[in-house]
Amino acid sequence: MLDRLNEVIPFEKFRAQLETKLAYKNDGKGGQPPFDPVFMLKVCVVQYFYGLSDAETEFQIKDRSSFQRFLGLGPVDAVPDTRTDRCNPRLRASAQTTR
Repeated sequence: MLDRLNEVIPFEKFRAQLETKLAYKNDGKGGQPPFDPVFMLKVCVVQYFYGLSDAETEFQIKDRSSFQRFLGLGPVDAVPDTRTDRCNPRLRASAQTTR
């Protein structure tokens, strides 16, 4: 199912809207850089479709190659942990208005 979603949904089309609505910026002032907004939207899609909690999402992304493929991750790429503000209300609202 996730491979098919990647084929039919142009997720990159939402980048500008996500960056604007989320006030996304990577100002390089130190700390962990934010995850890419399109990547985080796709994480929310996975979480929503599979009914996963934040902790379950982190585990399943690390465990399932289908999730990794959908998200464009390699075996050693960083995965948002449970402390990452992933599917916050602003991202959900942004995703709903871009439908």
